[in-house]
Amino acid sequence: MLDNLVQRRGHASFDAALRASLETGIERGIGQGIAQGVQQGIERGIAQGTELGRRATLERQLTRRFGTLPDWARERVAAARGETLDALLDAVLDAPTLEAVFLRE
Repeated sequence: MLDNLVQRRGHASFDAALRASLETGIERGIGQGIAQGVQQGIERGIAQGTELGRRATLERQLTRRFGTLPDWARERVAAARGETLDALLDAVLDAPTLEAVFLRE
């Protein structure tokens, strides 16, 4: 079969068909790459948005419980990620002082 393709190579109709097939394959590959990139971007954006919302909630809860937050506390909230953020969200519920919230991180 490969010999047949090699022998037909150089014929205008074969070259046009080969070129069309390659272009179609390239276009499909580009389309799939773009779709995958868009999906990854959406997932990353959702994760970042969720974490941003959790930090906003923590800051709101801390302010409601302990009053105006000092700069050091706002900075710690802004830097909180993942499990640390989870721990702070739990700690705000029963810590006796603002300082005690951050002792648990």
